Amino acid sequence: MFQKGERPVLSEGMFLKDKDEALKLIRAEYDRLDALTGVDTSCIEIKISGRLKRRYGYFSIYRKNIFSKVRLSIVIATMTFRSSELFYDVIRHEYAHAVCYLRDPRHRHNHDRVWKAVCKEVGCTPRATFKAAED
Repeated sequence: MFQKGERPVLSEGMFLKDKDEALKLIRAEYDRLDALTGVDTSCIEIKISGRLKRRYGYFSIYRKNIFSKVRLSIVIATMTFRSSELFYDVIRHEYAHAVCYLRDPRHRHNHDRVWKAVCKEVGCTPRATFKAAED
């Protein structure tokens, strides 16, 4: 695994084919961010999906009914990331959504000022989308 505080680097144009390795990279980054933010995201399921074609990832809150437990998940696309910076920006973007929810589950912050403040806290670009030219 990785040393505490060490961030693994992806090769340029990395395609996330090895899901286990990608999950290790994401979990290692989320563990580092948990220590930084004081939030525990270990309850969040992380998935890698080959079905995402128009977005790099998303944060999901699912509850079957009012009596069931809330299930949180972050889904990251299996696609070529043009750089490790883009990969880490995407996973931090979704992490910021999770932190907003875990800190204040009554409100959906989407891409508001609270979410943008968390983005700055975790070191990602506080914007909702990436331009097609950047893909």
